[in-house]
Amino acid sequence: MAGKLNLEVAVPERQLVNEEVDEVQAPAATGYLGVLPGHAPLLSELQVGVLSFRVGDKIRAMALDGGVMEVLPAQVRVLADEAQWGEEVDIDKESRTRDEVQERLRERTESVDFDRERLVLARAQARLEAHARARAS
Repeated sequence: MAGKLNLEVAVPERQLVNEEVDEVQAPAATGYLGVLPGHAPLLSELQVGVLSFRVGDKIRAMALDGGVMEVLPAQVRVLADEAQWGEEVDIDKESRTRDEVQERLRERTESVDFDRERLVLARAQARLEAHARARAS
């Protein structure tokens, strides 16, 4: 279909998306990457963040916990380590997680694994952002 991209998003257990979309934004390893139909081919590692895509005037969003993405002129394939639709996020749980991790990071004790805590914080923030985007559309 001219002017569209076929977007496929899967996690190891199942396929989450297989539809024609107008554009995709993904958390690439070097920052967010926008993809429109006709984009140059590329492969990219994905980081923790929010994958969003637009179909007409509707935007859908999901939190990703990393993965890989293949971009072709008319197709985007994403294999995510883990993904969660924004509307399925438990915002109370993710808000608590974010607040607890921020407190542990502020304490700066030797027992805190800063790399792990930053990853947990990034995941909670991505889920909260995906939820906010899902509610906004």
